[in-house]
Amino acid sequence: MFTNLFPIPILRIKLSDEIADAMEEKIVPLLGSLSRENDSVSTDFWEKQIPVHELVPDFFQQAIEGALEFQEHTGIEIDPEIRIKYWTQDYLPNDSHQMHHHGIYGISGTYWVRANEDAGSFRLFSTNPHSDLVLHNKKTEYTVAYEDIWPEKGMMLLFPSYMKHCVMQSGKNAIRTSVSFNFGCSNV
Repeated sequence: MFTNLFPIPILRIKLSDEIADAMEEKIVPLLGSLSRENDSVSTDFWEKQIPVHELVPDFFQQAIEGALEFQEHTGIEIDPEIRIKYWTQDYLPNDSHQMHHHGIYGISGTYWVRANEDAGSFRLFSTNPHSDLVLHNKKTEYTVAYEDIWPEKGMMLLFPSYMKHCVMQSGKNAIRTSVSFNFGCSNV
């Protein structure tokens, strides 16, 4: 009997066209206020130059509902006061974001405000540190070292904060804007 001992939860939420259009309409005109970070991406990391929570409050209601569903399904705890730390990022052609994680506590997410076919994928890495060493004759949930998720306007992705991830390099005609966020745990 096979047993899957270490599953990793990922939640995809497609927001309504109304919220997706409002996000694009309100955020894109403000992208000029973002700073360039190490020549790899434009961002307002922790500075909130773009006050998404004020511009489109319905977006955060959807994010909160998703985080609560994620918490209920997985048992991964978040702050009961539901504090959200977020930042906006805009990727130009050839931009990328190196592999990182958001700590070991909580739930993280990203939402794609806009994206085209030249936008770099969002790559989630297996939590098994040796999965890239496994010899295999087919890709399965037991042999995969990473999974690429292609950005899509209106799509929100939630995952455990401890998961390593990156943004792969964008193509020469890339359009890719996202809002990323963390729901932390208050017990740490």
